[in-house]
Amino acid sequence: QIRNSPAPHLIALGLLLALTVAMFAEALFASKPVVLSSGDTDLLQQFIYWREFGFRELRQGNLALWNPHLFSGAPFFGGFQSALLYPPNLLFLLLPLAKAINWSIALHVFLAGAFVYGWTAHRGLHPLGCFLAAVMFMFGGAHFLHIYAGHLSNLCAMVWAPLLFLAIDGWFEKPALGWCLLGMLAVAMQILAGHPQYVFYTGVGAGVYCVLCLVRAGER
Repeated sequence: QIRNSPAPHLIALGLLLALTVAMFAEALFASKPVVLSSGDTDLLQQFIYWREFGFRELRQGNLALWNPHLFSGAPFFGGFQSALLYPPNLLFLLLPLAKAINWSIALHVFLAGAFVYGWTAHRGLHPLGCFLAAVMFMFGGAHFLHIYAGHLSNLCAMVWAPLLFLAIDGWFEKPALGWCLLGMLAVAMQILAGHPQYVFYTGVGAGVYCVLCLVRAGER
C-alpha cells in the first residue's frame, strides 16, 4: 500500500527540497554576491570565467566556439566543460552570475536526492529507506565535497547516474520505449553537463550492472 500511494513519496521529495533550501539558504538569498566554493579552487579560478564568457556570448546570439582569452586562443565549445548546451544551465542566461552558480549547485543537489529516491523506490524500498539513501547521496562526501572544490561539471554530471540505473531496472523488469528514452535522457544530460570522465565511469558501472541483471533475467 505504501508503495502504491503517492503521498509518502511526495512528502519525502518535499522534505528533500526543504533540506536543500535550508542547506544553501544563506547563499541563495544573500543580498550581496556570494559564491558557494572555496576561493582558491576551480570555481573561482576557472568556471566562473568560463560561465561568464560563454553565456554572455550566448545572450548576444553567439555560440562561443573559441576562447580568445586563454593562451593564444583555445577551443571553448568543443572543450566539454563549457556546457553551453546543458539545459539546466539556462539559469546562466536568466540570473546574475553568482546567483546562477548557487542555484545551479542547489538544483543539482536536489536532483541527486530526487533521482536516488526514484531509483530506490522503484526497487521497492520503504519510503524512509529511500529518503535516507537520497540524503546520503546528496550530502555524502562523493558528491557534496565537490561544492567546496568548485567542480561544477562534476556536480552536474554525476546526479544523472541514478536515473540511468532506474532506466536499466525498468527495462529489465518490463521492456518499453519509455525506459529506453529515460536512459537516453540520462546519458545525454551527463554528456552535455561537461565532465566526460563521469560519463565513462557511469558507462562502466552501468555495463557491469547490466551483466548482473542479465544473470537473473528470465529472458535474455
